[in-house]
Amino acid sequence: MTHHPHIHMIVPGGGLSPDGASTDGSGGEGRGDSGKGARGQQPTVPLNLIRNVGESPRARKVFFTPGDAGPMELTFLATGIYDVSGLRVVSASGRKDCAALCGKLILNAEAGERVSIEMTFEQDYDGPIEMFAVRSTEL
Repeated sequence: MTHHPHIHMIVPGGGLSPDGASTDGSGGEGRGDSGKGARGQQPTVPLNLIRNVGESPRARKVFFTPGDAGPMELTFLATGIYDVSGLRVVSASGRKDCAALCGKLILNAEAGERVSIEMTFEQDYDGPIEMFAVRSTEL
């Protein structure tokens, strides 16, 4: 099997039901578009069509399409066999309105707009990552 970096997503409150009709927390297609729950007190931002490319052990290029417009904060997690740990973002480029802040990626995006961002993590990591987005008050 060849190395194939990819992103898993955390969808607070579950995902779409198997028939795509509800967000009842029973699972679903993993598209990240339930967007009804909250991570802490911040509403989630649904993300669709998520992809990533590992450019080096510290750098990734991520692609996604947000379902909602506005400022958002993206958090990345290293997903290992036995545990999950945070990946701190130290720099970001590719958009004039994105920045690394306190280890997270902050940006302002339009609903349905395809987003492409190059980012660098604080430490080397070339395994799979999980990504989630919440509304931000930073922008």
